[in-house]
Amino acid sequence: YAFIAKLDAIGQVQSWAADQLDYSIQAREMITDVVERPDGSVDFIGVGVADDSFINPNYQGQTVIVGNWDVASTPLLGTFGRGSFEDDAGTALVLDGNLPVGVGYTDAVDPAFAGNPKGLIDAMSYQHICTAISDKYRYGGSDHDEFTDAVALAPFPGQYLFAGKTKSNDQDVSGNHGGYDIWLVKGSASGGFIQSQRCFGGTSDESLAKVIQKANGNIMIFGSTESDDGDVGSSFGDSDAWIIEY
Repeated sequence: YAFIAKLDAIGQVQSWAADQLDYSIQAREMITDVVERPDGSVDFIGVGVADDSFINPNYQGQTVIVGNWDVASTPLLGTFGRGSFEDDAGTALVLDGNLPVGVGYTDAVDPAFAGNPKGLIDAMSYQHICTAISDKYRYGGSDHDEFTDAVALAPFPGQYLFAGKTKSNDQDVSGNHGGYDIWLVKGSASGGFIQSQRCFGGTSDESLAKVIQKANGNIMIFGSTESDDGDVGSSFGDSDAWIIEY
């Protein structure tokens, strides 16, 4: 179950009946990120695997849960996903002004969903409007690509850094060192165009945990690596913590 409860300053539930909600879709659900709007309401995204009419009676894959907890503690819920046995996930939200922007990944094959598929799994960005999704765009190459974090770039309104991992080395992706690399894409929430992109890694696999922009404008990447070559250099074991600033 995906679960939300409203707590006070010492961690006690203020009103259990009014301020908590189980998102039960008779299967598996998880909330993955939240962001607060200027009006005090909170948007959230997550992942659900549904097998009933709550989402789609013909849907047998993984879908994105999107929602908003408004200032009156009223939870609103929506979902999006396409087709049977296809997987979609919402992984992170970032706020730039009043409109949250989300990222995730999809393997939906329907071009009407978010454009033509690029590969096995495509990274994805979208605008999050309460319980709805707009401006969905795919990014990646012919293999596996996904976004798991995002940053609103200061001082550039409407510009974002989408971050995740990629196993591709074609189409939108270049410079992959081998296996999965950490992948950063600079772009906008509308239009789906890429201003720049960069892969970080070695010939083994890397994964992303978090990306931030520091006050001086530099970008810091936090993740892990199994490589001992390429951007990584030496290795201390099977899998090392890895921090990059540039």
